[in-house]
Amino acid sequence: EELLKPWEPISLITVRVILACALLVPMWLLSDGWRRVVQAPWLRGLTIGALGFGTGTVLLLVVQDYTDPITAVLIAASMPVSAVALEVLLDGRRLTKNFLLGAILVLCGGFMATGVDLRQGTYGAGVLFGVLATVLFGWGSRKTVKGLPGMSTLGQSTLTLIGAMLFCIATLAVFLYFGWSGTKTAPLGPWGWSMLLTYAWGALAISQIFWIFGVARLGV
Repeated sequence: EELLKPWEPISLITVRVILACALLVPMWLLSDGWRRVVQAPWLRGLTIGALGFGTGTVLLLVVQDYTDPITAVLIAASMPVSAVALEVLLDGRRLTKNFLLGAILVLCGGFMATGVDLRQGTYGAGVLFGVLATVLFGWGSRKTVKGLPGMSTLGQSTLTLIGAMLFCIATLAVFLYFGWSGTKTAPLGPWGWSMLLTYAWGALAISQIFWIFGVARLGV
């Protein structure tokens, strides 16, 4: 919320994912070695990252910019609904009583964990883009685990985030070329940089590794 005051969403999300990749790529090289990095399924991984995480994260941040952080958090917390739909459609998951009960509990837990009030959100057409963002993010998470077998969790996370980074850079270039709003930046002091690095390294890079690790063992 604070970073969206001096910056606009397209520039912010692009710098965020660039910083995340700048942290993860050296970690991936040190952990897996350059041979495994070179031999990774780059085209598939970049495609998954661009379509799933690139579009998903851009849409969610744009929704937050046009609504408010509470609405964005509520949309993110509702991702179990998208996850259930994906597993039913793509994995043949049966809608058993226990499965639906588990999904409802996860949904309630997401709202409780965020500590937000449903009455405080701003709801409108932008919410539809937020729902699309959760579907894309859920699809990208599932495809990362199922479509990149044999790779380490760190490798899966890094490769797909590189795809997201390329998508965000291309999006920023298009916005700059046509002069569209959403690309404004401003100088950041020490406090601003600390928030940006927390946003990029903590809330994206490191959390993405944990997220993919969990998805591989629990499902989306």
